[in-house]
Amino acid sequence: MFKIPTDQNSIFKWGNPPQKKLSQNFRILVWNIWKGKLRAQIESDLPDLCDNSELVLFQEMTDQSWLRELLQQQKHEWNMATSFQWNNGYQTGIATGADSQIEK
Repeated sequence: MFKIPTDQNSIFKWGNPPQKKLSQNFRILVWNIWKGKLRAQIESDLPDLCDNSELVLFQEMTDQSWLRELLQQQKHEWNMATSFQWNNGYQTGIATGADSQIEK
């Protein structure tokens, strides 16, 4: 049914943020995107919601190519932490998008 990925296969990063530092006043979006099951709604709403948010937190994120491509078009740097991988190869977990660089 599913498997737990190894540590080296559980964190993904993509995108290029326009800023080096998150501003002191920022807007945050928290969204359970339910593993991309409402694709039409996500494709319609996500660009405006991301454009109006400096920090974006997704629950039940999935690494499906259409969703990663949509996120790549936004102004954020994305980090995804995988909880598990379905047998169809898709991974699910949480993702954080920031319009500034994320320091470790």
